[in-house]
Amino acid sequence: MRRSLAILTLSLALLCAGCGENVSEGAETPEALVPPELSEKDGPAESEEVKEDSIRLGEEVLLTLEAPLADGRTLTLEAVGKHGEGQEMDSCGVRVVRVLDGETLLQTVPARDAIMEEWGEGMLDDFYDYTSCWSLDGTMTTLDLNFDGNTDFGLFGWSANNMIPYYYWTWNAEEERYQFTCTLQGVTLYPDDKTITAEYKDGWAAYITDYFTPDENGELRMTQRIAEYYGEDPDAGPSTEVWMVRSGAAVRPRPYGPQEGDLELAEP
Repeated sequence: MRRSLAILTLSLALLCAGCGENVSEGAETPEALVPPELSEKDGPAESEEVKEDSIRLGEEVLLTLEAPLADGRTLTLEAVGKHGEGQEMDSCGVRVVRVLDGETLLQTVPARDAIMEEWGEGMLDDFYDYTSCWSLDGTMTTLDLNFDGNTDFGLFGWSANNMIPYYYWTWNAEEERYQFTCTLQGVTLYPDDKTITAEYKDGWAAYITDYFTPDENGELRMTQRIAEYYGEDPDAGPSTEVWMVRSGAAVRPRPYGPQEGDLELAEP
């Protein structure tokens, strides 16, 4: 028993001595032993955006659109995703939008950023990386959502039972990138007075129209909501309610607002 214990002790001592052969005191630590986040040989770790630039198996560029900017440049937007494969029926799903200035890739915009904002955390399957649209031409649209002279874009979000929801990104000229802004349905632009309306059906009898205008930073803010309610008699016509934004409240579009108490019913 004592002999076995002695042999074991000697073996452990030799093993520890072997471990220290290649890392003497004051010597440079081999790169293989440095955690990846501490190694500077290859510079900063590759960003998630660059990693997402690669086209996955079964993906293709579904749609390409031009995006003129106020500074005179015209960017190219490429909607990358799947057509049919892995999608319901023969629908299309956009995973990322590649933003190019000539041959230079400025940004890769993941659709998941908007999907997670709209639907919340917890959707871990790859299925939730993609939007869902019924045609190639409808996967992406361009517009000037906040009237600043820069082209913004929207992705067809999913098939609803009324107006189609779009995820919208607006161009941030200062940061030279697109940022997720909101989800809106039935958008109509009125450039003369810089107003946007968004229309959708709420339940079986209510039709809602929300009004927005950009603030001094170009961010959309709600100004009012008009709701029309229809009863069981279609000939009776709707009853109408006008809701105004409460003083001091800054109401953003969906999915961020309005919150409870942000709107108040206007006097008839």
